[in-house]
Amino acid sequence: MSFSIFLPAFCVFFACLALHVLAWRVRLSMISSLVLVVIFMVVPSAGFLLIILAEGVFPGAAQGAAGPVELVEIFSLHLSLSLVYISSYPAVRAVSPSLEIMLYIGSSPERKLTEREIAKKFTDTTLVNARVDDLMIYRLLTVRGGRYALTHFGRFIIRGFVFYRKMLGLPEGEG
Repeated sequence: MSFSIFLPAFCVFFACLALHVLAWRVRLSMISSLVLVVIFMVVPSAGFLLIILAEGVFPGAAQGAAGPVELVEIFSLHLSLSLVYISSYPAVRAVSPSLEIMLYIGSSPERKLTEREIAKKFTDTTLVNARVDDLMIYRLLTVRGGRYALTHFGRFIIRGFVFYRKMLGLPEGEG
């Protein structure tokens, strides 16, 4: 691949990234998975299709734009970058116990804490509650009769993970 492929693909990806940061800032995080798909997949796909259609309907309209092969290469690179970003996004957004501990130590007056001081600050419920909140936001859990239950989409995802683990020969429910 040449620079004429890399530059446009990275520009499209970083434009999408900037749009995602903007969407995050205006608090669209409640539907962040859907927003990610729209920003990184739907909008660029529509843009690439418009370029292809413009060239088909008005030959020469996209003069100076990449040819069909280059457009596919640009879109493929953008798609690859986007899929990696989308797949890593939940981990970035999640509460990281290690990061929280480091931030807590870094913000302490002497930048030092004992194991007991750290343990007093964090409880297992803190981490579990953060994960439950995320699952509710992503509509993977719902509350029925005062108890948490998987939504249809949550059950679908679990079946996928169980199937994948079976394919790998791993027991269900173990790490």
